[in-house]
Amino acid sequence: MQHLLVGTRKGAWKYTSDDRRQAWQVDGPHFLGSIINHFVIDPRDRKTMVMAAAAGHLGPTILVSTDSDQDSSTLVPQLKRLFHGQGQGQNILVVDDEPDLALMVGNFLSIGGYEPTVLTDSEDALLDFTNNPEKYELLITDQTMPGLTGLKLIEGVKAIRPEIPVILCSGFKADEDETTIDRLTSAYITKPYRMQQLLASVANLLDQTQSESVGR
Repeated sequence: MQHLLVGTRKGAWKYTSDDRRQAWQVDGPHFLGSIINHFVIDPRDRKTMVMAAAAGHLGPTILVSTDSDQDSSTLVPQLKRLFHGQGQGQNILVVDDEPDLALMVGNFLSIGGYEPTVLTDSEDALLDFTNNPEKYELLITDQTMPGLTGLKLIEGVKAIRPEIPVILCSGFKADEDETTIDRLTSAYITKPYRMQQLLASVANLLDQTQSESVGR
């Protein structure tokens, strides 16, 4: 058995091969959204993964994962079991300038039963929302993006539909943005995060929105 450890700007993966390197098992992503600079397996137990990362507002950080040996092919079935029937086809706008991460979020939202629209340009996202203000029931956006930041995008969206719930995902949370974040967002998720965490937040916010609509 041999391991190939891969650290990326979006998280970490571990590839495990058979002795002949003909079949590979993929384990990950771990610490989704973190920039992984160094990645080793603890030699004491040959299981615990230790990573040096640039984790947003935390700065240089040591991350530890004990989820080793979990085949990533099991993640989708796990999510389907956990979130089966959760979504009812609600349209969700996903905005992140990292194409792979944005697509991954969109894929998992689809697994959860939602209808995601994935965009990697925040200005395009605001234009799309302006042209289709009633289409979306939730906005998920990264904060640090070229053009419009996540908060600027949210301000533009809220100017059109103040009641729309918003999830802001970022590794950065500057002190001067605290008041703005609290005012504009419904939930804040710090990178790195797990997809289970994101899907649970989506479900909670949409349930709240539905309950408030019924109560009116």
